[in-house]
Amino acid sequence: MNEGNSDLWLVETSGETEPRRLTWNAGSDSGPIWSPDGTRLAFVSKRGEDGPSQLQLLRMDGGEAEPLTSLPFAPQAARWLPDGKRIAFLSSTWPDLNDDFEAV
Repeated sequence: MNEGNSDLWLVETSGETEPRRLTWNAGSDSGPIWSPDGTRLAFVSKRGEDGPSQLQLLRMDGGEAEPLTSLPFAPQAARWLPDGKRIAFLSSTWPDLNDDFEAV
C-alpha cells in the first residue's frame, strides 16, 4: 500500500521555543488553516481506516481534534470565512452526480 504519515507541528520562526507537536495521527494530517482569531486550527486528516479524509478542528487551548465533516469525499483547499464561524472547501465529485448530493 502507498500510505503516508504526516503530523502537524507548531514552530516559532524565532527559534526561541521548542517545536510543539499538535497531532499524533497514524495517517496523514495536512492543509492546516488558522481561524481568524487564531484560537482554532482546521485541517484535513484521515482518521480511522474507512472512508476518505475529513475536515478536523483542533482547539489551541487543548484537547483532541474533532471531525467537522463526515462526507463520502475528501474536502480540500479549506478556507475560514471572515466571521470565523464557517469554513468553505472544495471537493471533487462525479460529474453526473454534481446536482444530487444524496446520490454522492
